[in-house]
Amino acid sequence: MSYVPEVISLLATAKVPLVDGFDPLDPVNLADPELQHLSQSAKADKCAELHYSRCCRALSRLGAGRPHLVAPVGKYFSSHGWIDDDSLSQILSELPPSSFASRGRDPGAAFRGDTVMSDALVSDSTSAGSHSL
Repeated sequence: MSYVPEVISLLATAKVPLVDGFDPLDPVNLADPELQHLSQSAKADKCAELHYSRCCRALSRLGAGRPHLVAPVGKYFSSHGWIDDDSLSQILSELPPSSFASRGRDPGAAFRGDTVMSDALVSDSTSAGSHSL
């Protein structure tokens, strides 16, 4: 986990306070006033349900931009018991095949098909119809 010191430094620079020992499954962290009538057991279940949903949503969003990271992050979530293996398998199966399966064997696959690079062109109104980067 060589990234941890860098992340902590970036958070400190941005003045984001760290919460030591935070447990997303602890019912104490369930602050919704509408759920305060629940028993401790029901609150714990609700915390697990909410955290499961957050993990699945995070993996889905990660799959849209960095699909090669979904499996390792998902395995991390699974190792903590935050999602089950079946849910992780389902999320992985929903990734586009070219994004996940071929990427490990062919690093250049992520860039093929984007030879036009039209999104990198910036119009320059001062020069008639020319484009620059």
